[in-house]
Amino acid sequence: MWLYYEYLLMAAVVALYVYDSAILLHTNEAVLLPAGGGKWDVRFASDRFSIRGKDVFIPFLFGHHQPLYRLAWATSQATKVSSWVPPYRSVPGLREFQWGVALALFVLLPVGLFSRMGNVAIAAAVVLSYLSMIGALSVIWFRKEHLGCSPRQFAALAFEVLTCPPFALNLTRHLSLARSTGDDMIAVARTLLAPEQWAQTRSRLLERIEQMSAWEEQDSAEYNALVRFRESLLSETP
Repeated sequence: MWLYYEYLLMAAVVALYVYDSAILLHTNEAVLLPAGGGKWDVRFASDRFSIRGKDVFIPFLFGHHQPLYRLAWATSQATKVSSWVPPYRSVPGLREFQWGVALALFVLLPVGLFSRMGNVAIAAAVVLSYLSMIGALSVIWFRKEHLGCSPRQFAALAFEVLTCPPFALNLTRHLSLARSTGDDMIAVARTLLAPEQWAQTRSRLLERIEQMSAWEEQDSAEYNALVRFRESLLSETP
């Protein structure tokens, strides 16, 4: 019976992390994230599952140290380029503390629950997780201006993290998602993405437009706007 509760505890830790990682996006929203080689990539949410009318996007779970930027696109947007650039690709010092929390929750804690090391490993997991969280919060506090984190936002983050350690894994994502921009996603993608990446993004965007068109009445203003926008994307020179 005791082993049953141990499995429940680990399941709760994983579930809380996945829950905190999930992002709800509108149909016309996407996420900008770092790619290899100093490049950027754009990802769309899955259209197979939605909550409250929004699509669910779950980022790569082992990329919790990478920032994510939410961007929206509009069919009326004619801008071809954008001057906006992501504020940062990573936060120096924060990544190591986040991995410390991951080590505590997904290595030391299971060792303590399912091996003879028992309380020793569990105590080590608690100490390492809280030391890492305090270290991460210290990094954010001393770099709050660069990160665009107000004292009020910092207080909210600190409360969430210290009361629910799995949330500490997504500190970088929470900070970057709060840095919203009014720039159009397509304009940003054209500017930041490599040609082959923009071609892939445009292909996924065309699929999204077709799906959106299927929900609109033909000859309506929204439907015609989507058709014109799709044609403008198709007419682009690769």
